[in-house]
Amino acid sequence: MSTLQVLALAGLAAVLAPARASASPEPPVEPRLYPVGGRFSLGATVGIGVFDTLTRTGTLDLRAGWDFNDWLGVDAMVTGALSGHTALADRIGQHLLQTPPVGTVDDLSDLWQLKAMVLGGVRLSPLYGKFNLGSDLPIRYQGYLWLGAGAAWLDRTSVVVCRSVASREQGTCADWLTESRVAPVASGALGFRLFTGVHGAVLLELRFVVWKDSYLLGVDRAAAEAGTVTGQAAPSPGFTNTVLVDLGYAFFF
Repeated sequence: MSTLQVLALAGLAAVLAPARASASPEPPVEPRLYPVGGRFSLGATVGIGVFDTLTRTGTLDLRAGWDFNDWLGVDAMVTGALSGHTALADRIGQHLLQTPPVGTVDDLSDLWQLKAMVLGGVRLSPLYGKFNLGSDLPIRYQGYLWLGAGAAWLDRTSVVVCRSVASREQGTCADWLTESRVAPVASGALGFRLFTGVHGAVLLELRFVVWKDSYLLGVDRAAAEAGTVTGQAAPSPGFTNTVLVDLGYAFFF
């Protein structure tokens, strides 16, 4: 090979090498713009029950959290709730009272209403990313899975056991059987932190709250309307699952 050919090949290689490198650059790795590790947070959310059949629930949560790092944290929360029967539950009670009190009937399940709750749990946040709300509004977010437990204050008003009928014709009761108790609860959530800056984020989550149910079987309606205790506790009452959609805001310190 002549000296001229060697120089030509060397020049061609020098021209192609930068072009090949620029054609496939290494993708840059963007660092977290809003790290939360080692920070304390305070937040509040409002929630509304979904998939409600016999009871409806609205909540207000106050939350405090600590993030050990960018993917693991703990939270404690205090919840107050406004709850009551749905229109379906009220119609069931009305129609039942309009029928003669003959024989026995089972009370309804899933009638316990949430009044207050305290929870503690662990938050796992494996997902961090960004999406754009237009060309000039990037939103950075953190997805999380939350698991915990606590205690709930519950009330229950029957729509079957009436101890004093106000009007048979209108199907109204003057004294439904009511109960109250404190019960252990388990809770889980899937949620997102949508960061608005270094010191805050919008909270959006789907939360599940589960407690053990209880209700009566074999209620003698005539005896109940006479004020007599009747019926027996269901041996396997199952569990009530209340599903909430929560929306709120958290501050980071």
